[in-house]
Amino acid sequence: MRLSTFINNHQDTILDEWDQFAKTLFSPEDKRNHYLLRDHARELLLELIADMTSDQSPQQEVDKSKGVVSPFHADDNAANVHGVTRHDEGFSVSAVVAEFRALRASILRMWLPNILVMSTPVVIDIIRFNESIDQLVADSIVTYKEA
Repeated sequence: MRLSTFINNHQDTILDEWDQFAKTLFSPEDKRNHYLLRDHARELLLELIADMTSDQSPQQEVDKSKGVVSPFHADDNAANVHGVTRHDEGFSVSAVVAEFRALRASILRMWLPNILVMSTPVVIDIIRFNESIDQLVADSIVTYKEA
């Protein structure tokens, strides 16, 4: 199964993992509600899927790997809004990055057991996934720092 399809089909499980990790970013006496934990996570997953499945020229692939801003991402995408919101909630930059690190790890940990043979499409999926996650991180941090 393609990674983008897996993410789409397992959104609720992935979001439950997101919630569990997000809870570790708060002190025990900080009783944040479910919305603040999950924030824009579902929208982030949908943007991740859209980015992974979008057509990409060889030049766009090179540009993306070098951190050149992608025309795919609007100023008000979920990652940008997430960065501002996390800033306003008092999260540190390292906590925002940690959320995406945990998201990346949990998705790969859930998906990889379904892969029986390491093939070119699997490797391409992993590359596109990592590039898409990195773009979400970059977008979040830019708006976090500007907030």
